[in-house]
Amino acid sequence: MKRIFFVLTLIICLISVPAAQRRKYGYNPANYPEILQEKDFEEASYLEKLYGFIDWDYRSKDMTRLSPDFLALQAFDERTQWPVKAKRPEGFQPEKWMEMGKEPGLGIRKLHQKGIRGEGVSVAVFDKCINPDHEEFSQRINYQKIESPLAKAFQYRLHFHGIACASILCGQSLGIAPESTLHYFAVPDDANNSYNYCLALEELLETNAKLPPGKKIRVVSISDAVSRKDPEIYKKWQHLVQRAHKEKIAVIYSDSQTIHAVFTWGGCPPFLDRNNPENYDYAFWPRNNDDKHTDKIILPADYRTTAQNREKTAFVYWGDGGFSWAIPYFAGLAALAWSIDEDLTIEDIYRLIKETKTRTSKGRYVVNPIDFIEAVKTQM
Repeated sequence: MKRIFFVLTLIICLISVPAAQRRKYGYNPANYPEILQEKDFEEASYLEKLYGFIDWDYRSKDMTRLSPDFLALQAFDERTQWPVKAKRPEGFQPEKWMEMGKEPGLGIRKLHQKGIRGEGVSVAVFDKCINPDHEEFSQRINYQKIESPLAKAFQYRLHFHGIACASILCGQSLGIAPESTLHYFAVPDDANNSYNYCLALEELLETNAKLPPGKKIRVVSISDAVSRKDPEIYKKWQHLVQRAHKEKIAVIYSDSQTIHAVFTWGGCPPFLDRNNPENYDYAFWPRNNDDKHTDKIILPADYRTTAQNREKTAFVYWGDGGFSWAIPYFAGLAALAWSIDEDLTIEDIYRLIKETKTRTSKGRYVVNPIDFIEAVKTQM
């Protein structure tokens, strides 16, 4: 069954609160046979496929007929309980995959080792409420709750989406820019996203005006689109984005005119070397729905481990990440670039990423962080 368009931004309005306080989603083992086959999961619901094996006990199941390729695309966390190794398929190593999923890939950690870690750059994320005490952000987060007159109290509950995006952008162990300062603007989960992003951008502009030189926010990462259905809200949004641009703040969100025109998403399975661009392939959605995906540059988004809200040391592996995970990856690259040359414009960054992309032996375009940063240095 085709994944529906939600994969573009992975902005599902679900709540990620401790298991004891919520209904569990995913593949309930009680609904599946003892000996599992891939066909058993074909008719699973949207929520089952999204949450996969997260927080479920599969110790009684025989998974030997499931392929590593299939399992690599599923979601699981540190509370997932797997069968003994004799009942797992050869090559399935969930504990290792969880750790491998933290690897940003494509030479990012080589840049980190050279001291290119986003230090001195402030970044922002607009998304649902998260646990700001997670170890991925240490003492580098400024957390602001956006008060909306339209929202109810329960619509400020914790959500998996924002903490995943923030950790990909600047998480300490898995982020692209692990020393950037994070300004997190928590919006309610009330189905008024575009309105809430306007509130958040207004708040950000006020916050930025008070920050001293060298501390001002340079990029906003929003793993969502802004709807044109309400002309007044969309007009206000465009006006705010223009104000931000004049203040050298790049607002990166899911729009077809800019980021979608340049990038697509994909990933490298956890059992291959993710520093080798030859191992990257397009994700399911662009392969089957975007006729122009082969003209675009792959940003890593699938097969990633991210921070999880349930504890300050908790993580979750997402096999199918979606464009939501690609946007903070791009914003992180921008933060690395600004840590070297603060005078670069966002247009310069788009241009340099396009000029330095890798073309694989199979004709795929993959982002090349190493050559991109070298190109940034030559602009100074």
